[in-house]
Amino acid sequence: MTAYKYGMIYADALLFGESPWPVGTTFMDKSPSEGEVSFESLLDLRCTVVVSTVIVLKSLLTQIGGFDEDDRNITEDFDAWLRLARTGASIGYQSKVLAKYRYRADSVSAKRIKLHEAAMNVLNKVRQTMDLDHAEAAALERTEKRLMTIMAVERSKTLIVEGDFDRAFALLSEQRKTTRSWKIPVTLLALRAFPILLQKYLMTRHRPE
Repeated sequence: MTAYKYGMIYADALLFGESPWPVGTTFMDKSPSEGEVSFESLLDLRCTVVVSTVIVLKSLLTQIGGFDEDDRNITEDFDAWLRLARTGASIGYQSKVLAKYRYRADSVSAKRIKLHEAAMNVLNKVRQTMDLDHAEAAALERTEKRLMTIMAVERSKTLIVEGDFDRAFALLSEQRKTTRSWKIPVTLLALRAFPILLQKYLMTRHRPE
């Protein structure tokens, strides 16, 4: 019987399409995998799996019950990787580009929000079904805050495009109390100084529906 060093491996992918970054930018340039892949590092997003490059032993997926058929969404992969790591499966990666990842700058905001809401559901499932140590719980909380910030920014973009500057300002002001993200104060400053210009800019890049 062949012994494998890793039960699952993944690689990097080249970003193409409507990427705002320079030609040649890769997925790992923007979402690095750093250090050993573990349950905690996946929770903390220190290691982010490029789904299109994944090779995983079927036997390992069978052992964890496969993908969650009761929650079919784009983050079912995230859920599976967490469960694999939790069972002790050895997961590795390399920085070699083995795929292409299409980036869509005009992705619908509602879809982005749903994606992050689904990820939040995965984190909530982890909290409810697994016993976490202090480091794991802290990693989960950091990721939750990061996702909440992203969703607040996306929702504020929709409000700005719709011309509801006051609600956008209130939403971002509330979020600023719990995050250190530079995006929040920058957007608040733009809303104070030139809301109409910001609205026009977002209209060219942001579709709320």
